[in-house]
This record gives sequence, C-alpha cells and structure tokens, in this order.
Amino acid sequence: MTITEFEDFLDATKHMTAVQRAEAYGIDISLIDENLRLTPTQKIRQNDIALNQAEALQAALHQTRAKSGIHRLPTR
Repeated sequence: MTITEFEDFLDATKHMTAVQRAEAYGIDISLIDENLRLTPTQKIRQNDIALNQAEALQAALHQTRAKSGIHRLPTR
C-alpha cells in the first residue's frame, strides 16, 4: 500500500474508532483483547513458556550444528 492509498484509507474511515479502523485494515484485534484480559501472573507464565521453547530450540540448533560440524550460518 502506498502512502497515498493509506491516506485515502484514513480519510475514508475517519468516522470510525481506532479499533474499527484497525479491523477494516485487516488487523485481528481478538489476540490483543485476549492478552489485555490476562492477569500479570498469566502474562508471566506465558512469557516463561515462550522463553523455555526458545531456549529448547536454541539448544537443538547448537546440538545439530555440533553434530554436523557447522558452527555458523553461511554469510551472504
């Protein structure tokens, strides 16, 4: 989308709320709503789960590279 097209979109949707405009633009607001309803404890738990998954992926990558002898990604 060009800047002109975006400006036209903003002009055509100026009567809408920010949420309505985001939805009209194609943004899924449901995940934002869902996350806003979480308690701080639930947010910390979700963060811990994501961190553990990221660390597990990183460990698996290191193991794979160690087995194959690849220690870096190729440069472009």
